[in-house]
Amino acid sequence: MIEIFDASETAWSNDPVVAALARDGACVLRNMFSPATLDEIDAAVVKWFAHPAIAGVPGYAKIDAPKKMLSPTLLGGAVYDLLVDERILDAVEH
Repeated sequence: MIEIFDASETAWSNDPVVAALARDGACVLRNMFSPATLDEIDAAVVKWFAHPAIAGVPGYAKIDAPKKMLSPTLLGGAVYDLLVDERILDAVEH
C-alpha cells in the first residue's frame, strides 16, 4: 500500500518519506505546494495537452497525452517551485 504524507499536518521530515520510497518505490505527498501554484501548472498542462500531437508532430487527429512529449519548463514559472523544492530533491536523492 502506498503511504500518504501530508506536509501541512506536522513538521516536515524526509526520513519517513525516504523509508517509504525505499520500501514501496512510491509515496503520495499532499499539501506540499499552494493551490495557486498547482492551479497555474494545471492550466498550463491543459493548454499544452489540448492540441493533438505525437512527440510534437502536427496533423495527428487524436488527442493522446501519453505520447506527447513536453519539457516541464514550458509549463511556466510555477513549475520551477516543484522542480527545485529541496524537500522533494532530498527525499529522492536518498
